[in-house]
Amino acid sequence: MYINIRIEGIPKAQPRVKARRQGSFIRMYTPNSADSWKKAVGDALELYKDMLLEGAIELNARFYLPRPSNQNRKKDPNDSFPHIKTPDIDNLLKSTMDAITTKGVWIDDRQVWHIEACKYVCAKGEEPHANIIIINKGEWDER
Repeated sequence: MYINIRIEGIPKAQPRVKARRQGSFIRMYTPNSADSWKKAVGDALELYKDMLLEGAIELNARFYLPRPSNQNRKKDPNDSFPHIKTPDIDNLLKSTMDAITTKGVWIDDRQVWHIEACKYVCAKGEEPHANIIIINKGEWDER
């Protein structure tokens, strides 16, 4: 099984769990800053929601983040280039993989045994998005 999708929108990282005092209690919560991204991932996977992938899975993710306005000058390159600032790539993967799990495309993200991921600044005129490829390798003999 092979799924290849393009997710439109600005990729968002999974935020860290936060704590705040509420009277004499400490309340733990996760900010909802990645919710719009998770919804976009879920919407892009709508066709695959009834297709439960089992066994080993490979994931290939390319994130294209917004181009800073100071990189739109004539002398700046037209093509995309590596994005080396926040958000961290592991947090982008976490939010994306959580959304795939929630959509029910796979049982759990523990099935992912191989990941290739990169993040780029969009080319001039390109909109932020992500390209995600999910490859189901099937059942492997675990010894």
